Amino acid sequence: MPTIGAGVKEIRVRVENEYRIIYVARFAEAVYVLHCFMKKTRKTRQHDIDLAKERYNRVLRKRKKNMKTTGKAGNVFRDLGFDKEESANLLIRSKLMIEVMKYIQREKITQQEAAKRFGVKQPRISDLKRGKIELFSVDTLIAMLARVGVEVAVRVVKRKAA
Repeated sequence: MPTIGAGVKEIRVRVENEYRIIYVARFAEAVYVLHCFMKKTRKTRQHDIDLAKERYNRVLRKRKKNMKTTGKAGNVFRDLGFDKEESANLLIRSKLMIEVMKYIQREKITQQEAAKRFGVKQPRISDLKRGKIELFSVDTLIAMLARVGVEVAVRVVKRKAA
């Protein structure tokens, strides 16, 4: 739904009535649900579009402010209830998976070609594209990136006590 904002999508649910969920999933730290409503006519009401736009802009402002103050957007896995250790591991794996996907997109290669370059079988690339994070370890992802000449740097920072 580009009329609302970049990367905004809509889910349509039909049960007894028709429902809509407007969301944005383009940010690494979270999927933001902008608006949910029951649709009563063929055309989406301007009120619903305006509300989703306002919430989208609020997300952008909040992310920008958070980036200025903390230098990062946060850890969605922690927000979802994973413990500190697991959420940190999931965040690292997700960032590495994103880098693999960026490489594939940048090179404009097929899954078969990507598999050859990364030294894995094609179904592994398919799993990666479908976001099956549980199937990939940090070691595996670093090895895949190293095979194509991408250097992974690690930075360790001790956080201040809250």
